Amino acid sequence: MLVLVLVYFAHLWRAPHAGDAWRVSRRARAPSQAASGRGRAALVRAGGRRACGGVRVAARWAAAPAHCVAARAHPLSAHSLSAWKISYRLHSHLYFETDIVRGVVHSHFNGEDFSNNIGLFEQADPIFTDDYRLDDADVSDEYLQMNAHNLSVVGWEGITGLPMDVPVSPVPLQRCRQYMNPVLELRSYEFCMQLKKNYTIEHGSAMLVGAEVKGLIAWGDKSGHLPLVILHIGYYRNWIENIVNLY
Repeated sequence: MLVLVLVYFAHLWRAPHAGDAWRVSRRARAPSQAASGRGRAALVRAGGRRACGGVRVAARWAAAPAHCVAARAHPLSAHSLSAWKISYRLHSHLYFETDIVRGVVHSHFNGEDFSNNIGLFEQADPIFTDDYRLDDADVSDEYLQMNAHNLSVVGWEGITGLPMDVPVSPVPLQRCRQYMNPVLELRSYEFCMQLKKNYTIEHGSAMLVGAEVKGLIAWGDKSGHLPLVILHIGYYRNWIENIVNLY
């Protein structure tokens, strides 16, 4: 794990910088968000540099890769905790940034093979909506092929720029395994996408079907030369709800 954290921080300083739905029950008042999947997309920064993307799952909570959440909590980063921020672009004219006050890593996250690579960031200020809906539908090859024209991941232009939909195409599971299994074996809650354009995307970026959030980028080549591995957020519905309602 120490090696993972060191490599991760080295990257930070080198990098250029509808189906069944479910909701989390907690409510709070703060700026409203745009009624689209992009309004859920977050950008996590560490000392002014990009750390990862995230997906808002509740008023005060965003899901992000566990390796990003764990990096903030590691003793090596203790001196910079106050420098970690989370940002949203809610409308074309409204940019919302707040402090991160807590990180929770999934108890079964494995830093060696990135299994259960999900965590949660609690933010200081809430974003209020009537409910917090994420798409919990199937992510089979058939479903993704049927929606191939409507798939994207959310990229960010600069540190405080507008989020933008970057088109992706589905990678059939069998073909993705041929690419990825020599590195890490895919799990049942993971599927693959391929960027359609030359773009560097952050781990943790939201993956959308239309305006519905299906998952976040868990691992893979961020420049898009190889498939990106997407973690299905709906698989962790109970865990997310339990954490959000615990605090």
